[in-house]
Amino acid sequence: MSKRLDLARLKGDLAGGATSAVLTVPASMGYGVLALLPLGDQYVPVGILAGLYSAIFIPLTILLLGDRHTLMYAPRSVVTFLLASVIAADLPQAPGPQPLVLIFLIIFLAGIFQALFGILRLGNLIRYIPSPVIAGFQNAVAILIFLSQLAPMLGVPRHLPVLQLIEHPSLAQPLTCLVGLVTCLVIWLGPRAAPRIPSIVLGLVVGTGTYYGLAALGQRAGLGPIIGTIPAALPEPSYLLGFVSVLTPGALRPHLPTVALAAATLAIIASLDALLCAKTVESVTGVRVPGNRVLSLLGIGNMVTACFGGIAGGINLSSTFTNYRAGGRTRTSVALTVALLLMTVLFLGSVIGLIPRVVIAATLVVVSIQLLDRWSVQAIRRLLTRDFVYWKAVALDLLVVVLVASVTIVYNLVAGVAVGMAVAVLFFLLRMSKSVIRRSYRGDVVRSRRTRDPRLMERSGTVCVAAALAQAGRPASDGRHRGLLGAQGRLVRGQAGRGSGDHRPQRRRQEHAAQDPQPHHRADQGSGDARRPGRQPARSRYRVPPGADRP
Repeated sequence: MSKRLDLARLKGDLAGGATSAVLTVPASMGYGVLALLPLGDQYVPVGILAGLYSAIFIPLTILLLGDRHTLMYAPRSVVTFLLASVIAADLPQAPGPQPLVLIFLIIFLAGIFQALFGILRLGNLIRYIPSPVIAGFQNAVAILIFLSQLAPMLGVPRHLPVLQLIEHPSLAQPLTCLVGLVTCLVIWLGPRAAPRIPSIVLGLVVGTGTYYGLAALGQRAGLGPIIGTIPAALPEPSYLLGFVSVLTPGALRPHLPTVALAAATLAIIASLDALLCAKTVESVTGVRVPGNRVLSLLGIGNMVTACFGGIAGGINLSSTFTNYRAGGRTRTSVALTVALLLMTVLFLGSVIGLIPRVVIAATLVVVSIQLLDRWSVQAIRRLLTRDFVYWKAVALDLLVVVLVASVTIVYNLVAGVAVGMAVAVLFFLLRMSKSVIRRSYRGDVVRSRRTRDPRLMERSGTVCVAAALAQAGRPASDGRHRGLLGAQGRLVRGQAGRGSGDHRPQRRRQEHAAQDPQPHHRADQGSGDARRPGRQPARSRYRVPPGADRP
């Protein structure tokens, strides 16, 4: 029996690892290109390897450190675009290896910060970040990724202004745009047509086939470039000595403060992304993922991958869920994925170099559309149709989302998150300063619509208050001094206690009575069971608001 179980588990691990590897390759290549895109088109092959190295050395390091979870690690969209923004804004655009040394030094220092966050257990602070801030940040990244891929999708130079392209649409290459649109449609509709094949792999194959099909028909001049030659060599930690050179007096040392600040920013965003992904994995798989331990291991993994020339990464949700659904339950599936990715780099570099750049851009376009926060889109739609009870609260949340996204797009990601946090805290204080009580009901004024015992109705006014009084053993004639409160918004203990003060003895008696297993329909019938000797009081089917003057 155990042999059959082990064989079935091994088959699941092999299937999950192989499927995750196939899914990880195109996504990692796309994020690698995106990260080093500000350096120019000549760094596209380096970006391809940087993305693949991230998907290899991060999980390999975590496996060697003894982690037993089946999490898959690879570059992440938010983290990658933040790195690209730092490269474009803060680092010198000089030829040679100096920009690459500074880039991977940022990733190395960010890994150190991440490991410290996990050791100091700062991952628990994730609960205090408002959801509208995260949604605005995510929407801004999605828009920026989409805009960054318009040039390769249209086959125009990267630095061509959008207004000039609108004035001169003839600069675009229609066939390149056609290949990009075909790739996007296949990725988007692939799960319906071929649910067993990963959509991004299907789009990569169909898009590349379309590109070379048009080239075979004599249309090669109207198509965009391919990735180019990728050197096939065993990865080496060649950038470690470059990190040491930054500390010595020289041309790179003045950039050290900028590098440290960028690394701290990257570590915060990457840690936030990793903790959110860990919670998502917990909700889907049911396996507990300790957030602080994940941060520590991920930080060490980013340090190692930076030495080999890989970009920062995080928990890859798509590959993790694919591995889980395919049957991967042990570390064997993660090890197989790492082995297949390493073999891809060593032996399939020439094949990867034949992939058109427009196909990689199309995969990132689909990723940017899928990255849009669904709650924001649904909230806008429902707000326009007034499909909300408390539409003002939703409008304030959407205002925070728009503000964070706008500041992020116009300035940078750090400024957007800081402004969003400040505004969200301000709105929270304004909401909490208002009373949450909408209306109140008194037992001698509001009557129940159900037929009750006349004696009970004469004494208390409403059966819900009489039942609550009977539950505590008090005379029902006190019903006019009791009531129900209708609340709106986030009701917390501190506000609930404002209704009529703190009545801890009554609350304890109510909690003691709430443990009674007797059915509540006897109290509804007015049979007086609550006052019979030797019988426990019946539970009321009505709830008294927290903090009110409970019996």
